Amino acid sequence: MHKNKFIDLLKTFSAKELRLFTDMVDSPFFNKDKELTQLFLNIKKFAPSYTNKKLERKALYKLTFPQKEYNEKELGYLMSDLMRLGEQFLGQFELLNNPLIFEEQKLSAFSKKGLVKHHNAVLKDADKLLAKRKFKNSDYYLNEFKIKTSSQADAQRKSETYPSIKISESIDLLDNFYLVNKLKLINQLLLRKKTDFVKNNLISIQRLVHDVEQNKSKFSPTVLTYYYIFISLAKPNSENAYENLKEAIETKLKLLPAEEASEVYMYAINYALKKVNKGDKDFQKELFQLYKNGIEKEILISNNQISVSTFKNMVSIALRIKNYDWVEGFIIHYKDFLPEAIQENAYSYSMAILYYQQNMINETSKALKDIDKYDEYFDLNIGQL
Repeated sequence: MHKNKFIDLLKTFSAKELRLFTDMVDSPFFNKDKELTQLFLNIKKFAPSYTNKKLERKALYKLTFPQKEYNEKELGYLMSDLMRLGEQFLGQFELLNNPLIFEEQKLSAFSKKGLVKHHNAVLKDADKLLAKRKFKNSDYYLNEFKIKTSSQADAQRKSETYPSIKISESIDLLDNFYLVNKLKLINQLLLRKKTDFVKNNLISIQRLVHDVEQNKSKFSPTVLTYYYIFISLAKPNSENAYENLKEAIETKLKLLPAEEASEVYMYAINYALKKVNKGDKDFQKELFQLYKNGIEKEILISNNQISVSTFKNMVSIALRIKNYDWVEGFIIHYKDFLPEAIQENAYSYSMAILYYQQNMINETSKALKDIDKYDEYFDLNIGQL
């Protein structure tokens, strides 16, 4: 039972989510089966690990139904019902955490029922939420498009003429949503060097490039950011390819949620990294500055963690430009941002390289003694030191 799909789902729940799910299971609106409720409460007793032997199928059944003979089929049906409730909960939870989507659903419901006043009141609330929204990624444009078209549909039901300018605005919103996502996908393919799609769709991509180049004022800053990423990948040696990308990152990154901002930022790092690997020494300091800014502004930090590759590359590029004092401070401070299992090895290895480059042989030897030579995370080549 420990490997049951429902229990696997429960293991991912935070304390808050578990509390809310308990309320849902206990609510007659969602569940009228008291036996199902009791089964869930018995499972919940063994949170958060859910590894107790009493969660074995027969033991759990006896705990829930002490007067009954074990019925494998009945338990299977009940666990399936709990899984369906879990899936429903995830949908409800996402809805609660995305108020604009919730407003869209209310707009649709009131429209279907012909409740104009109710619809218009929700529309005002939705407009206020949009105005307060900090991030303007592709979801923003889709949300705004749906809200505007809801007003258009309401006008059509009342046989009113919807202003042409508002229809044009809706088209622009849909264009922005579409182009952000199309450019995102094309950029991922180019980054992976999957050029077949670009070759097979060259005409449509050329049209896209021409449209954006000729109408930059029409498109959102988010579209332009992904467009400049595309240019940096498709035409890396073209004039201003990197400068435009860098400017977009410096001025527009705040419009994106943290995870997406980090992904965009990595495109600039990858561009600079390729230049450095090709022997362009001018980009060494640029790459260092990108990593440094990304870490100090926490663009490259997620949940108080830095990826192993980011840590290694930060140390490597700082050493390459001989910024010894800075990199020592970085190693000492940011080793704690690595996965706990490799922190000490990462620290010792990085300090050994730092000492070695400064011809501090005794300190290098001391640092090397603290290293596990079989560390899979750091591709140690200790014999070279």
